Amino acid sequence: MVVKITNNAEKKKVVGAMVKKEKNSKNVNSTKKKPEGERQAVSNPERSVYYSLAIVFLAFGFSCLSIYHVSTMFENDRHFSHLSTLEREMTFRTEMGLYYFYYKTIVEAPTIFDGLYSIINNNVTEYPLVINTLKRFNIHPELFLGFLYRGFDHLCTSLGIENKQCWQVERGGGLPPVLSCEGMGDPAYFYLTGVWFMAGLCVATLFIFGVHLSDSILGGFLAVVCYFYNHGECTRVQWTPPLRESFCYPLLLMQMLQVTICLKNNAEPSVKHIITIAVSTVACLITWQFAQFVLTTQAIILFIMYLVGIINHHHILVYTLGMAVGIQHSIALLCGNELLAFSFLVCLLAPILIFTVGAERLQFHYEQKAKKLKAAQHEGSETSPQNAQTPEPEDNAKPKRMSVEMMITRLLVGLPATIFSALYTKDRLSKIMGTEDDAHIFDLLRSKFTTFKNFHTMLYTCSPEFDFLGFDTIEKIMWTLLLPAAFLSAVGIIVRGLRLTFAKTRSERKRYKWSEIWEPDVVYNLCQLCVFAVMALMVMRLKLFFTPHLCLMTSLLASRKYWPCIRNVEVHWALIAVLMSGMSAQGIKNIAEQRNIIGEYSNVPLEELVEWVRTETHPQASFAGPMPVMANLLLSTGRPIVNHPHYEDAGLRERTKKVYSVFSRKTIPVVYKTLLLMKVDYVVLEESWCFGASKSGCSMTDIWDVEDPDSKNRPPVCPVLFRLVPDPYPFRRVFVNDDYAVLQVSKSDPHKLEVKTSRYVELVSPPLKEYGQ
Repeated sequence: MVVKITNNAEKKKVVGAMVKKEKNSKNVNSTKKKPEGERQAVSNPERSVYYSLAIVFLAFGFSCLSIYHVSTMFENDRHFSHLSTLEREMTFRTEMGLYYFYYKTIVEAPTIFDGLYSIINNNVTEYPLVINTLKRFNIHPELFLGFLYRGFDHLCTSLGIENKQCWQVERGGGLPPVLSCEGMGDPAYFYLTGVWFMAGLCVATLFIFGVHLSDSILGGFLAVVCYFYNHGECTRVQWTPPLRESFCYPLLLMQMLQVTICLKNNAEPSVKHIITIAVSTVACLITWQFAQFVLTTQAIILFIMYLVGIINHHHILVYTLGMAVGIQHSIALLCGNELLAFSFLVCLLAPILIFTVGAERLQFHYEQKAKKLKAAQHEGSETSPQNAQTPEPEDNAKPKRMSVEMMITRLLVGLPATIFSALYTKDRLSKIMGTEDDAHIFDLLRSKFTTFKNFHTMLYTCSPEFDFLGFDTIEKIMWTLLLPAAFLSAVGIIVRGLRLTFAKTRSERKRYKWSEIWEPDVVYNLCQLCVFAVMALMVMRLKLFFTPHLCLMTSLLASRKYWPCIRNVEVHWALIAVLMSGMSAQGIKNIAEQRNIIGEYSNVPLEELVEWVRTETHPQASFAGPMPVMANLLLSTGRPIVNHPHYEDAGLRERTKKVYSVFSRKTIPVVYKTLLLMKVDYVVLEESWCFGASKSGCSMTDIWDVEDPDSKNRPPVCPVLFRLVPDPYPFRRVFVNDDYAVLQVSKSDPHKLEVKTSRYVELVSPPLKEYGQ
């Protein structure tokens, strides 16, 4: 049958009907294919349940293995189970002792509220000041564990359950016997159990992260194997349990996993992602003051990914909102902590949000204008007879990728504008509020790239963990094939992206969006790895971020999409088995070396000092001295201290600098007056600080020569006070042993003070022997 079309209107109707028919036929074809997908969907739930259960059970198994590994290494190193309560506390040196003190405060307080009040109104940490330690320090882990211990102990007491065993240990060598307790009822054991749990959580999260990133259980397994083979370069929780990184890093890994899930396959983010990002962000920020700097790098990476079109504005908005909510709650939980409240991270979120909203509004405006112009041109073409029978087909193609010119423009405009506005905002806020708590971080970075140095930066850089990353670390992760494997993964990501970006034909190049070529979740983790690498190179301590992320990126070796050249699955698995065999050659040796470390803690000079302070000084007497020793005195004696190892407060840094004038070349009257004005009753000197240095140019005298060059020609005061002068007036030496000396700071006017013989106490240290000898 032939139909004759008489006018243009009828022609349009017929053409429209034909187009509609084609679309319907496509839908029919798609529905014809759907039953196969439905049949797969029917079988997938059962498979996904088994798959999920396998992941959960494997993650639990790896976490238990990690808990056993770190706890037994800690016990082997110190013989912790046979130490007295005092000796256990002495093992927590530097800031570890400071953090544990607040846990001990909660545990030993008459009630929970009394302990909480003592922490919020603390007058022994920075005597004579009264500070809120919840605001100043990140001690929420100690608070939580202290509450848990009290509840656990109360439950065991109520039910009549014995939760610890105690016995007397003969130490020999003339040392008195000590009482040693073991079990969850012992506060130290309960605390360490919490730390070991976090170590297990870290490995479990790493496994799940690897599975999620590579879409393969084998990928998660590969990440965990690399972690154990390079355990000494990934963490130091087995040697320094109470450090903030022991609690924060597993939580930070979980936060990065939540961000990765939000970016996975460019899925549309939701309120659920806002909540998970906010909760994980809070957990990170309240456990470690350094977490904000890691999250700052994360925000910048994601913003750059938005600028180049890898993620859309929904992702960056959801992330920014989640971070904002998390930071808000963190500041509240930290009682208005200034280091966080006026941080660069806080000042960065607002410019990111403003630029994102502004850019999207501007893009929407130009798209609407282009549509109107196109519609006007289309109407004009309809009036032309030669175009009446050739309507434009509807464009069902995917959204076009962003042009390279647009990417460069957005980067050159958006990134500098956002960074500079955040820096300006932070500078103005810091000046208005008068806070300089994070100034030492910028000074430390400045000292890494220039000749700049001052007292505070040298205290950091003279410590090995704050030095540049040593070649020995690179050598170790090369021998275990971790670095080559991670590098191979990075090459696979880049090659795949370039292959799809520069496809042979124009149609192939337009087929994929940027988010399909450069997968957002993988690109984010690759960029985060590069940032962690830079951080680790500058500060060796930060390799705890770099090395585990190398392990995580090796999981991508198990992902099929990055290795199209390997067509056979069996061959792929065989190659990974060969790689793991090569890793095992050195990795098993590393594990054996760690587990063969056998030691026994004993520090008789420090024990003598602590016992003397306990028995011979007034409970309200204040002490000043080296930061590590002050933490031990606060923990084991409860005496007020003037300075401590938590160096992130500007006021505390200046207090410590004044106390450390005792190690300078200043005159004795100047040092005495400084300590007197700080209301110090006793100052503690350590022999190694007076007479030695860990490396050239890093003795306390060398540091003071940089800070106070005018006094270079004077002799150092510390050796004189320690032992060179029998009675260093106006100080009075009241205690001395092989490692420590204690000087009393008299409150009398030094000009009216009569010269008297000091109460000189000399304790001879007995030889160190093994327990039971």
